Amino acid sequence: ASERTSRRHDYPPHRADVLERDYPELTHQEPERLAYHLSKAHQAERAIVYWRTAGQRAAARSANVEASRHLRRALDQLARLPDNAERRNTELLLRLELGTPLIAIRGYAADQIRTLYQRARELAVHTDDPQVLFSALFGLWKYYMTSGALRDARELAPQILAYAKGDNPVLKLTCPAIMGITLFPVGETRAARKYLDEGIAHIQGDGELAMAVKFGQDPAASAVVWSALVEWAAGEHGEARRRMARGQALARGLNHPFTIGYTLMAATRLFLLLDDLEAAAEHLDVLLPLATQQRFPFLLSEGTVFRGHVMTRQGKPREALSCFRDGLKMVRESGTVFNLPFMLSLYSEAHHVLGDHEIALALLKEALDHAVTTGERWYVPEIHRRRGLLMQETQRRAEARECFEQALRTATRMEAKSMALRAAVALARFDADTGNRAGDGRSRLEEQLADLPPGMVHRDVDEARAILARGDAH
Repeated sequence: ASERTSRRHDYPPHRADVLERDYPELTHQEPERLAYHLSKAHQAERAIVYWRTAGQRAAARSANVEASRHLRRALDQLARLPDNAERRNTELLLRLELGTPLIAIRGYAADQIRTLYQRARELAVHTDDPQVLFSALFGLWKYYMTSGALRDARELAPQILAYAKGDNPVLKLTCPAIMGITLFPVGETRAARKYLDEGIAHIQGDGELAMAVKFGQDPAASAVVWSALVEWAAGEHGEARRRMARGQALARGLNHPFTIGYTLMAATRLFLLLDDLEAAAEHLDVLLPLATQQRFPFLLSEGTVFRGHVMTRQGKPREALSCFRDGLKMVRESGTVFNLPFMLSLYSEAHHVLGDHEIALALLKEALDHAVTTGERWYVPEIHRRRGLLMQETQRRAEARECFEQALRTATRMEAKSMALRAAVALARFDADTGNRAGDGRSRLEEQLADLPPGMVHRDVDEARAILARGDAH
């Protein structure tokens, strides 16, 4: 029953004691009804208990709007109590519990999330419970990552990593994974792999629903799908697919909607990077209805952008533009900055296909500007390569070659072998197409091909071998 039901029954405030005594099942089945009457009776301490219980029950079944409403009312009642250590500890726990449903309905980068976790961090100074301290820092870290404050996230990550030194298996999994997730976007591929593998090694069993509810998504599934993205960057495409399948299986096993949606979005991103349009489209067909039904704006906005890219690759770039515009509008309204360079790059491809070269170049410039401002560099090599293709098509050959060179240098420095190969293919093809016999495109392509993990299967590998086989890249 809802709070509206309690109003319909019109129990006067003084009946709370009677309800609690004569109808004990209410304390378990409809705690919000008792909380409402206790609030009206100005019995704040007892009301807080029932509002909190109602919020926890709602969160456990992913009723995020309801959970958020109940937990906010608990905080409202708490404000009526004297300021002391007990009140501060209760406030801390309530804020941490409120963060999970609030992220689901507002997104990670909403101002409310920042305010919520900054206050939680202040309060956490007074507790010695490592998991509570971790939760406060974790919430703030999520805000930093998605709002584009990657440098702040990088400063916070080592503090979080320190909690992996204890005996808590959840922290041994989650803390190194957080460090790996922090390092990958700023271009530290090797270190990201190390920390993610360290965290994944501590996965026990099939995950726990309680942890997914507590942290917003299952830590094990999240770590595994992020490691899949890092494996793609390192050129381990088969391993990337295997890890993504494992992460999605963990999510499905828990039947936790946000974790399922999160892994669907991660899988869609991976399949776009692998040029597996069929798999990406299949995942979007599940993700977008789920994100709409559950009101997950973070997932819906990025998924809508991804739908635009799939449509572009399916030969419908003009129809795709509305998806890009709608998706990016939602992204910006949510305050999300993370992954914006990637999404803008996808948007530019639609305009490239349509022949709108200057618009495409402007979008890529915006993507690079975001990368410079935030430090999010993981997709920068591809942005340079795409700029090079546009420069080449518009007869700006010197600039085109420099873009390909920059793409290859950046990817090599990041040890991002998938993007390094793609850049080397573009450089070698450019030298061949322009008759640039003085260029070193062929030799650099040979170097990249030799450096690939054995067994890598992708059209870029096939194209690289074809270029070398022709012997005309000089």
